[in-house]
Amino acid sequence: TGSGTLTDRDGRYRLPGLEAGEVEIRVAFLGYATQVRQVTVPGSGQVVLDFLLSEEALSMDGIVVTGTAGQARRREVGNAVAQLDVSRVDQPSGNVDALLQGRIPAVSVTPPAASFGSGASIRIRGNSSAALSNQPIIFVDGVRQSAEAYPLNASSASFPHYGPGARPTPLNDINPADIERIEVVKGPAAATLYGSEASAGVIQIFTKRGTQGGARWTLQSDHSVDWVKPFGSADRPFIGLDPWLRRAYGTRNTLSVTGGVQELRYFVSAGLDGGEGVLPNDADRRRSFRANLNLGARDDLELQLNVGYTKHDLEITHTGNSGMALPFNAFRAPNNSFGSSDPAVLSQLLDAEVWQENERLTYGLSATWAPHPRVTQRLTTGVDRTATISNQLRPLGFPLEPAGAISDIRWVSSTVTTDYLGSVRWWDRDVLASTFSWGGQGSITDESTVDSYGRGFPGPGRQTLSSVAERWVSGSESRVVSGGLFVQNLVGIRDRVFLTGAVRIDGHSTFGRNLGLLVYPKASASWVVSDEAFWPGAGGTLKLRAAYGRAGRAPGAFDAQRTWSAISFGGESAFLPGNVGNPDLGPERSREVEVGFDGAWFDDRLTADLTFYDQVTEDGLVTLAEIPSNGFGGGALVNLGELTNRGLEVAIRATPVVTPSLSWTVGATLATNRSRITDLGGVASGSTEVGQPVGAVRGTRVLNAGAHADPEVERNALFGPSHPTREVGLNTTLELPRGVRLVAAGEYQAGHYIADNASAFMIDRGNGAPACDAAYRLVPFGSDLGSADLSGLNALDRARCYRGSVSGAWVYPADFFKLRELTLVVPVGVVVPAAGNAQLTFSLRNALRWTNRDFGAFDPEMVSSRANTSALNRGITEHAPAPARFVTSIRIGF
Repeated sequence: TGSGTLTDRDGRYRLPGLEAGEVEIRVAFLGYATQVRQVTVPGSGQVVLDFLLSEEALSMDGIVVTGTAGQARRREVGNAVAQLDVSRVDQPSGNVDALLQGRIPAVSVTPPAASFGSGASIRIRGNSSAALSNQPIIFVDGVRQSAEAYPLNASSASFPHYGPGARPTPLNDINPADIERIEVVKGPAAATLYGSEASAGVIQIFTKRGTQGGARWTLQSDHSVDWVKPFGSADRPFIGLDPWLRRAYGTRNTLSVTGGVQELRYFVSAGLDGGEGVLPNDADRRRSFRANLNLGARDDLELQLNVGYTKHDLEITHTGNSGMALPFNAFRAPNNSFGSSDPAVLSQLLDAEVWQENERLTYGLSATWAPHPRVTQRLTTGVDRTATISNQLRPLGFPLEPAGAISDIRWVSSTVTTDYLGSVRWWDRDVLASTFSWGGQGSITDESTVDSYGRGFPGPGRQTLSSVAERWVSGSESRVVSGGLFVQNLVGIRDRVFLTGAVRIDGHSTFGRNLGLLVYPKASASWVVSDEAFWPGAGGTLKLRAAYGRAGRAPGAFDAQRTWSAISFGGESAFLPGNVGNPDLGPERSREVEVGFDGAWFDDRLTADLTFYDQVTEDGLVTLAEIPSNGFGGGALVNLGELTNRGLEVAIRATPVVTPSLSWTVGATLATNRSRITDLGGVASGSTEVGQPVGAVRGTRVLNAGAHADPEVERNALFGPSHPTREVGLNTTLELPRGVRLVAAGEYQAGHYIADNASAFMIDRGNGAPACDAAYRLVPFGSDLGSADLSGLNALDRARCYRGSVSGAWVYPADFFKLRELTLVVPVGVVVPAAGNAQLTFSLRNALRWTNRDFGAFDPEMVSSRANTSALNRGITEHAPAPARFVTSIRIGF
């Protein structure tokens, strides 16, 4: 009919304005089988038509938005799209990183160490670039967000290692309780319509919308306790950090209300949470607010307004590879910055204050106009504005900077997004249907930084930058503009075979001036085989799919530009050469082929989907050395490289037991990934070589590791990739009588390597490493190896564990398994019959860990100190591992 409506929360609906005669009514709801009924509408009066929906594990008529030109039914989509229905996630998630971790095949979420507030590194199908960020791009309700971490809280005028190891991410500013669902497209075959910034994948977050009916309130209160699981060794538990580690308590409270009428629906929420971290100075406080309004201005026009605000205040303990960091000095005691292992002495480090304020406002307006049943147009525009204030204060008399120092960094980022889409179903017959779509997207991102630093206080007391003896101030500004136009045509044959062709024309301000516009094509096909007449009734549901597409990754804001650096001395200012630039510089361009299937059998009690992908990235960025006599240091980025990235993704879900009072579901996922650098254009690029993985771990390999002999070594040896080549997820849900549920999930990662720099540094500083304690029982650390009896030591211990050891030998496999979740959900009515609409949840996270037997004293998921989320390689530095967590949550609806 071209008309539509929404039900209220009790399932009631009205569909006015239908013409008399035979009409087709289609009912669709996420996670349930779509139903279609024919009904005769009389000339006057009304017809009552009831539907009874049943859950469907694989809905071919479910709606997909991300990676398509507007909405598309799942049966029409020829590429893999992962959807996460947050309402079905039982575990209370403290942030979006935790919500995503281990739930979607090929989406790898690496949590930070115990540094409070740090954001995770997110990789979709591994690393697709050796020079640019591999973080996906993020959209929230259609508005572009930043996926990169906030700037490091360290002034450029001070020693860079004086910054803390924590880097929060804007993604975690979003309250998970406000999210309805998340969609992920994983590569260029699906991300073509996003253009020159989408080759690493796209994550789109949809927040909750209002429902028809009276006001319905929901209160959720989470109470958590975090603790660091033992690390180090039996002889040195926690490597001397235990006097400062603590059980950390936190709360998260969210109150929301939804309701409205068909013409105006609303969802409003407010959140307040805070707590402490496992390190002594770690604490935070967050306030959030969200309001989503849907206005049916006319029968053919709907407006949607989304507003989100977050204010996050952080206090951070100084961590990482820094002489001012607490773990640095605890791990190396007594050979540290103080020459002491006395906790009272090291606690002076806590007099330094490190704090950060992040304030974020996001708002967007979307208008959907359907002037004709076959024509739809949508315009979305929005702004994401983030401001941070980062401060450090080392007071007068601080042991490592007696004169005192202070820094103040102000960073502001604003992204304006505009997205237009038009669509017309220009042909609609029983045999053939075709929908033509057109549109465009554009974004403008402005960033500015003011960095102020000073040292030398006149006396004790609270100080400001105006009171210091020496001051430095610097600033920077940048603007990045991107935009593109696209057209797409979707052809459906008998509503079971679908062919899609699309092309996007893209421009970007970071391209060299000689480059011009780029073209990204896309083609896909899907075939719902199970809808064919020859398919047996007991054959279940099966869709075959294939897709091809191109997307890109644009260079940095100034990579193509010739730049100059301003300097001043003695009251005079001048310029020095900066970046040489490249007028022909363009994006890294990736093409991908993807094939697979989605299936469900035995009344949806067994579902499976499989995807194979093969990516090739052309025009990879490589640094070409510049002739020194030209005056420009470093080199110019050029598009000469090529790399490949391929893998397999499998997800299986089975429900072997279903009774009226009990059901048991088990699931498993597998993701493999293999990347290779295939061409560098003949340019030498440091340790990067043709044939190695994208993100490779190199070090010194001990060739006779197990032999009781002096080590034979291979220096600068390639161990393997820094990203896992195999990821396996296991999950199970047991549904018991009266709504009680028990959920468990684990994740295994393997095939990758990590460098343990923290242990290497402890050896270099004359302290010994905990991973070598067994060797030290035979030959104590500090012994004269020339006269000691080394017959009990193997070659690996001799290479690693003593002063003067072989450099680079601390590399080992990073294989691990973690119990990500163990959750019990109990409706409160089970224990308090009068409390109907309330439930209790008890959840344990990351409480069990297994590592490779060759692994050392830390945690294989640790991220290098001060590393951005876009860092190519991971490494272990002076941090405590990420903590385990237990959460008790109560949710009440009224």
